[in-house]
Amino acid sequence: MSAEDGQTDSTVGAKDGQMTSKTVGANIQRIRLERGLTQEKLAEAIGISPTYMSTIETGRRYPSLKILVDIKNFFGVSIGQIMGDELNYGREELKDLDFYDRRLLRIMKLYSMAEKELICDTLDYLKDKK
Repeated sequence: MSAEDGQTDSTVGAKDGQMTSKTVGANIQRIRLERGLTQEKLAEAIGISPTYMSTIETGRRYPSLKILVDIKNFFGVSIGQIMGDELNYGREELKDLDFYDRRLLRIMKLYSMAEKELICDTLDYLKDKK
């Protein structure tokens, strides 16, 4: 099995539903673009072909666990960030979020990882000043 052997299924079981390869691919693409990288540079960095990277990002192939871990390590993100919010928040947990929690989740999606870190550090600082 080569490094580029991934699952061809378009869905993988996730808590309370199905995680599609399109969702995973879109998340990888979003993180890559936030970092200003081309598909070719990311593919080279994790040791796969640009063509295979394209099939992952478009959702035509689900990446192998090795590729997911390589991407996670390269970007310094969690698997949950690659897989999507379903792994971080179950449907029941999302129901418990109030208006402002949901609003913060929507807003945070607009920022790069560096900006999110700065926002979280600022919030921690403000919390400690109370």
